[in-house]
Amino acid sequence: MLIAHKEEANPWRALALCLTLATAVTGWWGHSQSSELDAARRELDATSAELAMAKQQLQQAMKSELPVSLTYSSGPHAGMVAILKSDLPQPLELIAVCSNVRTGQRKRFNLVIPPHGEVAIGHDEGWSFMPGQRIVLANTGFRKAEYVVPER
Repeated sequence: MLIAHKEEANPWRALALCLTLATAVTGWWGHSQSSELDAARRELDATSAELAMAKQQLQQAMKSELPVSLTYSSGPHAGMVAILKSDLPQPLELIAVCSNVRTGQRKRFNLVIPPHGEVAIGHDEGWSFMPGQRIVLANTGFRKAEYVVPER
């Protein structure tokens, strides 16, 4: 005959079981919160980067147009010469970046256009312009200007 034994309630065992259960739940909850926090940080970083880019674009859009006219003429050598004119009463410092999309060639020029004056970029300066090449003109006080050399 089997006799069933009634287990006595052991408060220490019950306490240990509760602590084990609480530790497991806390660990799961903490991991879950950490993952959500990491995701929120990544989203905040992405939003901050987008905001910085939008701010930079807005600052550029608020600048006035670069006060330079650009024309081309045939030079004494092969290719064309770019002539940059400014009607400003003070010198205008520019960075000109010339590039040939087909060859990947690129050259940067630091230029100063005198008051109500002009400068030329051509063979003598180390770059002969051909149709399809690009010129980017930049000055921190104005919007950047981009040009494609036209067919003659």
